[in-house]
Amino acid sequence: MLARRCLGGVRLVLVLLEAAAAPAHGVIAYGERLKTLQDPRVFVYSLGEGTVTATLSCKDELGIVALALCNDPAQRLLVTLGEIPNHNITVWDWGAASMLARVSAQGSRARSVSFDPLDCTTIASVGSKLELWTLSTEESGKRELHADPPTNIDKEERELTAHCWAPGKTLFLGSDSGEICHVNARTGCKVYGSSWTKVSANGIGALALSSKHVLAGTSEGAEGVIHWVSYPQDGASSDAASAMGYAVEKSSPMLDGPVKCLSVSPDWESLAIATAQGTVAVCSLDGPQPEGGEIGRAHV
Repeated sequence: MLARRCLGGVRLVLVLLEAAAAPAHGVIAYGERLKTLQDPRVFVYSLGEGTVTATLSCKDELGIVALALCNDPAQRLLVTLGEIPNHNITVWDWGAASMLARVSAQGSRARSVSFDPLDCTTIASVGSKLELWTLSTEESGKRELHADPPTNIDKEERELTAHCWAPGKTLFLGSDSGEICHVNARTGCKVYGSSWTKVSANGIGALALSSKHVLAGTSEGAEGVIHWVSYPQDGASSDAASAMGYAVEKSSPMLDGPVKCLSVSPDWESLAIATAQGTVAVCSLDGPQPEGGEIGRAHV
């Protein structure tokens, strides 16, 4: 049985592609992909109250490319990534519905953005290159985003299309060539045993991390698929890590559109999937067969 909802009574214009969750606050956030007659908006929806508790108007943006929520219980922070030509990274206090800081990632043509899960003052953005940003507080109390020293990634001719954080201040990166790589976030050096590993014939649209796999969402023509990719576990010896390698262990059935967003539940049991068709589905994190089917669809 399919359950369809229009969150908070808000009609979502075009296809909903960008969404994020903060379990510590019991909220999810979702944004309008393209500007219409008004500036694109981001909505923060309280799961406990069943209503939109904050609406952020992204002035002068043509659309929201990506967004992320900080899951620190003491911080109500949200970061958005705007459309071309400026690729603005904007940090918001969603509790006060106010903008804190903004910087342009135009130099890297950023496509995705996220908070370091262990440090909400560190933000990563990925486009033609990986960039790290530090959210600082000036003596005046004003918040600023400062670029960290450039991170050099050995990506050759690849374009970076997705990323997710991993333990030890590392990141998994996805490319337009359907490959993933595990790197140190600060230095850009590949983690021992990692290399650019082919997981799909098409570009990676989204990445997420479980306790055993990197989940890579891709496209197959007009459809989408998710691959469960094994990776060496923390504590494994260098020989064991090298033997484990990075390999696709299983894949999902075809979805109705390219995968644009993946999110793992706090209990590590379920995976939420959003596609370019506006479909949101849930499946077990242990098995690729969707168990709940479609749970929501944006209005088109």
